[in-house]
Amino acid sequence: MSETAKQGAGRVLLIEDTPTQAEVAKAMLATMGHDVRHAATGAEALAIAQEWQPDAVLVDLELPDISGFEVMRRLKARGSKAAMIVLTVNSGVENVVQAMREGAIDFIVKPYAKARLQVTLDNALENRALRAELTAVKEQLNTFVTAAASPPARRYGNDRSSRTRYAIGALVFLAAVLGLFLVAGFGF
Repeated sequence: MSETAKQGAGRVLLIEDTPTQAEVAKAMLATMGHDVRHAATGAEALAIAQEWQPDAVLVDLELPDISGFEVMRRLKARGSKAAMIVLTVNSGVENVVQAMREGAIDFIVKPYAKARLQVTLDNALENRALRAELTAVKEQLNTFVTAAASPPARRYGNDRSSRTRYAIGALVFLAAVLGLFLVAGFGF
């Protein structure tokens, strides 16, 4: 489990236009230890996300200015790495499918219990942290593979046994990294 999920803390942007629901959600999130910002409109949410860069976004689909789907599209287009979670009263299959296509990792039907919100948010934050780790490991692996493709002659020598030792070492490292990915449940 990631540090963020273990600590139960993350930067959460709540996009909810109904004042009472927003207050209840903010109170729940605060008791979970999250740093919360609230927006009542899509435009306000986009402005907050631009400056604050949340770890997770809880977005109502029905906002007064633009749809929650459009908010998710724009955040994604800006390169946001926030975990998107949809909040809505309409649990129709079409909405669920569209939310997932727009990048949502979960879908919560209102009204919801604190336990449901907490489990969903903890999972989302852990998923986000694991994806960041995976990206970092892939970059390191790519750097290693590039270096392995052309070992420096001075360091390893030009004789056949030096190049063979280098290639075996590279393969052992690659096998270890791939093993970690498989144990962690990541596929290729």
